[in-house]
Amino acid sequence: MPKINIKYGLLLTRTIVVIVILIWIWAPEFLMWHVNLKTPTAEIINESRSLPSTSTLIELGQMDLKPPSNPLDDSQVIRLADKALNGILSIPGFDDITVSPIFDASDLSQGSAKQQLLFASLITVDYLLEAYHITHQDKFYVAAMKSIQAFCNFESSRFLDIGFLWNDHAIAARIPILIKFWSYYRDRDDFESTLAQQLFKLIIRSGLLLAKPEHYSWRTGHGIIQNIGLLQISAAFPFLQESEHFRNVAIQRFSEHLPYYVNQEGVTLLHSAEYNYGGVRLFSMVMRLYTLSELPIPEDWWGRYHKVVNFYDTLQRPDRTLPMIGDTRSIADWFGPPKTFPLEDSAAGPLRRENNKSDYAGLSLYPGSGYAIWWYPTDQSVNPLSKSQLVTTWSYFPGLGHKLADELSILIWANERNWITNVGYWPYGHPLRLKAESWDGSNAPHLIDENKSSIRTARSTKFAVNDEIFYIKMIRNGPENFMVQREVIQIEKNIWIVLDKFDNSIPRNTRTNWTFFPDLILRKGDEINSFVATDVQKNKSMISVIKTSSNNEASILSGNVDPFAGWVVIDETPMPANTITVHSSTEDDWQLAVFILDDSTRYPNIVIPTVSFFNLTHDDQWEATITNYRDINFSLSRTKEQIHLVTKDKLNHSESILNFIDIPYPKDEISAINQLVQSAYEKSTRRVPLISYRVKISYLLLALFVLQEFCLLVVRKYFIAITYYRVQLAILIFWLGAGAGLTEYYLVAGK
Repeated sequence: MPKINIKYGLLLTRTIVVIVILIWIWAPEFLMWHVNLKTPTAEIINESRSLPSTSTLIELGQMDLKPPSNPLDDSQVIRLADKALNGILSIPGFDDITVSPIFDASDLSQGSAKQQLLFASLITVDYLLEAYHITHQDKFYVAAMKSIQAFCNFESSRFLDIGFLWNDHAIAARIPILIKFWSYYRDRDDFESTLAQQLFKLIIRSGLLLAKPEHYSWRTGHGIIQNIGLLQISAAFPFLQESEHFRNVAIQRFSEHLPYYVNQEGVTLLHSAEYNYGGVRLFSMVMRLYTLSELPIPEDWWGRYHKVVNFYDTLQRPDRTLPMIGDTRSIADWFGPPKTFPLEDSAAGPLRRENNKSDYAGLSLYPGSGYAIWWYPTDQSVNPLSKSQLVTTWSYFPGLGHKLADELSILIWANERNWITNVGYWPYGHPLRLKAESWDGSNAPHLIDENKSSIRTARSTKFAVNDEIFYIKMIRNGPENFMVQREVIQIEKNIWIVLDKFDNSIPRNTRTNWTFFPDLILRKGDEINSFVATDVQKNKSMISVIKTSSNNEASILSGNVDPFAGWVVIDETPMPANTITVHSSTEDDWQLAVFILDDSTRYPNIVIPTVSFFNLTHDDQWEATITNYRDINFSLSRTKEQIHLVTKDKLNHSESILNFIDIPYPKDEISAINQLVQSAYEKSTRRVPLISYRVKISYLLLALFVLQEFCLLVVRKYFIAITYYRVQLAILIFWLGAGAGLTEYYLVAGK
């Protein structure tokens, strides 16, 4: 009998240990979403029915925190709301999805990752409330109310996240929509305290989740959005016990986040042109929320804010697109981001959209942020549509988000369209997203198979400029002993010269992908390594000539997966795009690309000019010539101190000499930002959901436990008692060690 008791006692011990380990595995996930929610009193709800004013609630409800998109007109809103009533989720830029007319949790997993984010953000409720505002038809309001009630019931029943339910962006994006609903509901005759209490609980729980340090997205603009959500709750529901806490958390976090979110040059440091839209939009919201909360705006914010607006305006083209740097979409932004404006005593006025973009010309240089923007011609009176824009980037702040490996890449917009581009905003969740984030998604010179997170630095060192010519030199160092310098020259409106020079003590292979916009047809020219990209509809072409010191042959790729090349994302869809791929070796001295825009000759009558390059003895000395281009010859020579251009045709001869201007390296500014990023990393306790991993590990451990017990049952009779108990002890030690390893090392993800 004692032996039987010992036998079952050991089995019970092993079982308890496994159960404890499973609890150990799952407890952090439950705690991550747990908040101490206090039920709002009837008094708080009643006070909130009168204050703040309806106009304030309406203004807060219009501070949209969903992913940015162009505003919809009234007819579009009504059409989308009618579709929602009929069980169709229709989001511009995406295929329609069949959903329940009233919120149903099963719809959280419908569509792409971005569609799921928008659905969890209650975009259908937003459509319905906007349609109600326009038409005053109760059918829209009733559907919105029922969906909110269903969402409250589902959300309050959850202990773990599902889909994008508690995604930080989705939580914050719901806040202005819930405020918008409250602005209507609090004054209605059919007001019920039960739904009001459900709504308030949802808002409080949302605020508590946004305020949790474990959820703060310090790397990206999501953190700014979380702070805005907290400020919106505080301003819309001042009687909540948690409102002061929400406001204080938002103020502290934003003051720490701002210096490495938007720098002193006015650039949003998220490695992407489009996120400068967010810089304007979110900074405007914060400043306005400070005013609505009767908080003084810090003295230096207005100066920084105006620089933010100026940089975004400088980036935007006349067709309202942006250069596709990093996570940047191809769509045009016709209305611009909502902006604030100064009132008396440095207060911020209500947000408004202004379609009054200035016409920029000449050079804008941002050495601390890693951008140069050249608009040609420099005369601001010239029709904007006849201008060209050249953008170069060397921006990289390790640790900050939305980075696509692209240092030293260039983007060309001319004759009212994109020509040379990068891959753009590849959808998250797509199987090729990681490839798009790496070097082959841009025209940056790089090592084959170089990791997107390779240790490297980049900077600009020199520039030269006059009314007709722009020159800039950029250098990238790393990884290891790899070094490449890129010199970029634009001559007048239609010639771009790009020279890459490599220096490496270890022979390695490099690749450069020159990607053209997807609607351009790319053909090989009559000369070796010559190409013509044609806009068939507008009869415009760009001639490309590639030269390398080893005479390597360039090739055309389109929609290629391995190696990744020939892709551009249009709206939300990756599209094949013609790409000139150039391979070189770090032992090679140089690689030259010449692009000439021809807007007067129809293909196939285009004559490919002759391009010659001479690399002289000194590293900083070279000569390049372009001959037989419309009977014009260009001779470009570069010395250590200047660049010399000679232009000849049958009748005229002109010369231009530009002296180089050194670009001081803003070491202190960049170092300060990197230190702030590192400090934020060290301070962060952010965690990400690992539910799927925990499920798989739980099943694995249970299967292992069953197998273990079966093996013990089989082999028990072959062991003497003392050996058998030692095996039991070893098993317990194994389980405890496995539990510690899984919970303390493997199941840890965040920051």
